[in-house]
Amino acid sequence: MKVFDELLEQNLRWVQTSALKQDYELRTDDDEVLATIHQASMWRSMVEVEAVGNRWTFERKGFWGQHIEIKSVGTQAQPAVFTYNGMSGGKLTFIDGRTFKWKQSNFWGSKWGWATPDDEPIVGFKTDGLFKINSEISLDPGVVDMPSLPLLLMLGWYLYTLYVQDSSAVIVAT
Repeated sequence: MKVFDELLEQNLRWVQTSALKQDYELRTDDDEVLATIHQASMWRSMVEVEAVGNRWTFERKGFWGQHIEIKSVGTQAQPAVFTYNGMSGGKLTFIDGRTFKWKQSNFWGSKWGWATPDDEPIVGFKTDGLFKINSEISLDPGVVDMPSLPLLLMLGWYLYTLYVQDSSAVIVAT
């Protein structure tokens, strides 16, 4: 399995493993799996995330003040929290004070990404798919050594899948 330092040399993509499941794999050009996101239960919006050297759970909580609770599986420590800013994105805040913005990059909602507090894009997700959603990932060269890169890649994809679910629910309700 590759380490995240080698990511810049690869074309990365998120792939939904089945149209009937909310399970995803982060794959390289040669189909090597770098990470997985598995929905533990159909009735909860919690997922289990496994990446190189990292295991987390992400769970959406709250109604009016929605946020994502991020926990390390081994220690139950919470390295960061994501707070929503409506359907247009939100902010990830680490316990050491670092922040990143999550935002939509185009009108159609097919491009999302992480940006610095100064709005410099660092990780992008370009999505496609009708029955199964997939995404190509673009990385700014400066983020490869960033210790928070694995969390940004995993949480970003989880946030996009929640966006798709929420959008589908709105369409069905109307």
